[in-house]
Amino acid sequence: MNKVKCIIVDDERKSQKSLLKLVEEFCEDAEIVGIADSVHDSVRLIHETKPNIVFLDIEMPEEDGFKLFDYVDRNVHDFWVVFVTAHSDYAIPAIKIAALDYILKPVQLTELKQAIDKVKKMLQLDLDGDSNRNRMDVFRNNLRVNDPSQRKIALYVDRRYELVEFRQIIRCEADRSYSIFHLTGNRQITVSKSLNKFVDILESANFIRIHRSHMVNVSHIIRYIKGNRMKIMLSDHSLIEVAHRRRDVLIETLEKV
Repeated sequence: MNKVKCIIVDDERKSQKSLLKLVEEFCEDAEIVGIADSVHDSVRLIHETKPNIVFLDIEMPEEDGFKLFDYVDRNVHDFWVVFVTAHSDYAIPAIKIAALDYILKPVQLTELKQAIDKVKKMLQLDLDGDSNRNRMDVFRNNLRVNDPSQRKIALYVDRRYELVEFRQIIRCEADRSYSIFHLTGNRQITVSKSLNKFVDILESANFIRIHRSHMVNVSHIIRYIKGNRMKIMLSDHSLIEVAHRRRDVLIETLEKV
């Protein structure tokens, strides 16, 4: 395929030059077709260049990077966003939940190449543009919603992203390098990522790890059954064993509910 067209949206000249140099010198399959130092200028640039990727800084003085999506019609100009941000940025958890891409400042070549390669793969697969737009909508919605149960997670399955509310997830089960999401309505979604990849995300949405192979939604726990092998019953009537070292944590969590 042709080179991936990219633009940089960042108010810091040093960051602009650094990213430009990395792409020009080390990323043969990508090219920078424009640079904007504000959200306002980036709108015009997107209309003119029709990029595949927008490297978007989040923290900018006049308007933060999120405002870009208020000004650009994604049905007309669809593009993949790679956020460029600092370690401490408050938006990182929401970015991960929506399965969006980000690279940390100062930008490392390995992370940059991984981000570009991922977008190239999605473009070659001709992934539905609606999926890209929907994940961005999920991200913006998750930033606004205070109740974690009302947020959504983007799960990649069968060459598309499925958007699922956390409150629909009863439990997540490890199956070697896969994760099985058990949902309300007797539905299941299997994702080709290990459970460890989801731990932080699920814990932020009121899930608790009760076993090496299980994380459960606290809101779906009906009761726990004591004994030599402690178990919990969930809203789908499944019985899941609790690892001995996780018992105290579970009981303490349930007492706070």
